[in-house]
Amino acid sequence: MSSTQSENTRAVVVDATTGSVTDSPIQDRIRQDYLGGSCLATRLWLESSRLEVDPLSAANALVIAPGMLTGFPITAANRTSLVAKSPLTGLLSESSAGGRFGPRMKAAGVDALTVRGSFDDPSYIVIDGDEGSVKVEKAGALWGQDVFSIYEALKERHGEDMDAAVIGPAGENGVHFAAVIFGGRNPASASRTGMGAVMGSKNLKAIVVRGGRPPEPEDPEGLSRAMSKLTAWAEGRAGRWGQNGRGGKAAFAETLDRLPVRNWRDGTFPAIREDRFESLLRQGIPYGTVGAFGTMCLVYDPKYIASASDLCNRLGLDAISAGSVVAFAMEAYERGIIDDAIAGRPLHWGDGEAVLFLLNEVANQQGLGAILSRGTRAVGKDLGALAEEFAIHVKGLEVPMHDPRIYTSMAVAYATGNRGACHLDGMTYYIETGWYPKEMAGIEADLEALDSKGKAEIAVKMQDLAGALNALGLTKSVLDAHISPVEMARWVECCLGIPYSPEDLIKAGERSFNLRRLCNVALGITRKDDRLPPRLLSHPRPSGRATGSLPFLGEMLHEYYALRGWDQEGLPTLHTLERLGLHEYPEWLGIKTRVLSR
Repeated sequence: MSSTQSENTRAVVVDATTGSVTDSPIQDRIRQDYLGGSCLATRLWLESSRLEVDPLSAANALVIAPGMLTGFPITAANRTSLVAKSPLTGLLSESSAGGRFGPRMKAAGVDALTVRGSFDDPSYIVIDGDEGSVKVEKAGALWGQDVFSIYEALKERHGEDMDAAVIGPAGENGVHFAAVIFGGRNPASASRTGMGAVMGSKNLKAIVVRGGRPPEPEDPEGLSRAMSKLTAWAEGRAGRWGQNGRGGKAAFAETLDRLPVRNWRDGTFPAIREDRFESLLRQGIPYGTVGAFGTMCLVYDPKYIASASDLCNRLGLDAISAGSVVAFAMEAYERGIIDDAIAGRPLHWGDGEAVLFLLNEVANQQGLGAILSRGTRAVGKDLGALAEEFAIHVKGLEVPMHDPRIYTSMAVAYATGNRGACHLDGMTYYIETGWYPKEMAGIEADLEALDSKGKAEIAVKMQDLAGALNALGLTKSVLDAHISPVEMARWVECCLGIPYSPEDLIKAGERSFNLRRLCNVALGITRKDDRLPPRLLSHPRPSGRATGSLPFLGEMLHEYYALRGWDQEGLPTLHTLERLGLHEYPEWLGIKTRVLSR
């Protein structure tokens, strides 16, 4: 790393209990090995907390770290990760988002922010790049307001040249899948695993960033040349997807039978192809939200899906988990496990009013919502064995809207995901659909749809690539644009002025994945937890192209562990850890006797 970059590498620690703010420069070796994003944030979290902490206690630190390239003049470099122990899963976990917050945080000269302890009164943090300061302000009347209102109030206080990470009532009330929302009415959301609840437990309403100067690449001309393919793709993107917004892939996805229908019970949802859904797509309602509140709950009226999306952003809820718990509640009601007295009203499939009712109940911890606010795993256990059968989660995290019975590589990717079922931790469907050339990811296997052969290799390679993208702060649009690891590594060279190879990049992603696995192992995770819910392993889709298809998870796990260099119980071996420079962690985490030497 060049001296310039080293001197500008700055971490800030805010102790909410004492009110102190300190600078803590990141060591060159740590920065080189961990880059940024969730990998760097995980390392910094381990320096501030212990894995056995209660997720909603003051002892659970929150670390926010943009990717290493976030903020540089690269179209796809804008992501930021938040790391803490998750109240939803009980695992050390992370959530990430794009938007302007990460670039502005880097412009303000902060590469990572750690928040320890808990404020006595509702507060927010201001990172001011013009002043070079980090201050704590009283939130006062901002506490209790929805995300959009708070964002506008913060703009009035701190000017248009700002962005903010904000929680809504769901985070304040400790909903286990509360989100952190960036960007106000044009939201980017760090939705998964309940980071909003962690902020709420600290009486931390928002983090504001403003001012400063964006980082400048060491070789701007070289970077411009290296970005030519991405630039051309971005210029043509509006013509390909602009008419349908971010949700425009939903109709295409339905033709591939990947949308979950009626809490993962049915196979098709023809209404998604109808013209009345075009309004959703033009509004930019995300694909996951369309699935969560549309197909999962059998809601045919697009206005209710749009309203549910708006509510999740205003209240600060993860739409995937929220839609999943609503669908779970509707099935429990259908089966007679809960009734009108418990639910507060009928919960019939397709009832958009019931969806909106439950979202408000969940965010405000009222009625049935107080139970659902802990996620499908917890409520499934409370309601009994039958309910657990249709509580669709992995390691406590609700399953995203990509069916592993059609994309079988997603089965092993979900099962082994470090934060639970996560499409962004692997994105193997990019390979199975042909959206990203398998050769660019180094995948050699010949692949067949609905077959399990070779799918473990896809999961390993794409998880490592996804970890690298996270560490650099790159969005998945680099996959849409068919950007290779060779090109991404060149961007690092041009931005930071250091030699960097595609092998270095993939190894960084592999290091990140294994580090987070070690933390999970210390929390008791083994092969027994690398599984899918019964419905996705035992109940084939009854209609559509994937009719009758089920993934052979055991076979894929056996191959997956071998490719990872783990033993067949899912524990990384010392040989693998030494190769990745992680050999110190087994002793640090208290699991030295559980990691094999070969």
